[in-house]
Amino acid sequence: MAKEDFKSMVVKEVELQWPRLNQPYHFNNAQRRTEACDPMAKDAAYSVSWTMGTEDARKLYTELLEHFKACAARDKKIGKFTGIFGHKKDDDGSHMFTAKRNCVNAQGTMTTPPPVVDAHKQPLADKAIWSGSIGSVAFSAVAVADPSQKWGIKLLLSAVQVIKAKYGSTAVDEFDEYETEDDTEGDDPRQGDQQREESPGFDRSVNDELAAQFEDEVPF
Repeated sequence: MAKEDFKSMVVKEVELQWPRLNQPYHFNNAQRRTEACDPMAKDAAYSVSWTMGTEDARKLYTELLEHFKACAARDKKIGKFTGIFGHKKDDDGSHMFTAKRNCVNAQGTMTTPPPVVDAHKQPLADKAIWSGSIGSVAFSAVAVADPSQKWGIKLLLSAVQVIKAKYGSTAVDEFDEYETEDDTEGDDPRQGDQQREESPGFDRSVNDELAAQFEDEVPF
């Protein structure tokens, strides 16, 4: 494929759904559910979905359709457009799109996990975010045919910026805190002899190209 067959795009400040960014996942046909898996497992991938209102979804869908038409004009082997793979309309009228990165490419080579950064464009320490997080998604759109030879646009996940992370709670988090008779004011004297360890940091550098993706305006 030529470079112009891949259209780089960014959707900003959307509500993320079903984020699977902390490790690879695949669909277990026997169990009929998506589960964490080894990167070399069949169909192992990283993915994230996001929701959009009708107007924003229409703009994105239209731009993706125009990209498909441009690809079809260059390559006569491309068939009739049937839709955006990973797009669906929910019962409430909102639209969901999904971008995915396979752990192994078509040549059998292992790919790198998609970068996930925080609001300051630094690597996100905990990638196990939940649905309802707010973020921006960078992806590439490419015209492909599915196994049944139906043509459409596939969204290849490039990177994710998590602006407001949402994490799940444990059962203990549901309890309230209470004062007891044993509670005393002041510092614990045992802390004076203890030296606090700093949490090991992570590399604060971010690839300039990745940072630039989130500075560009969404091409609507």
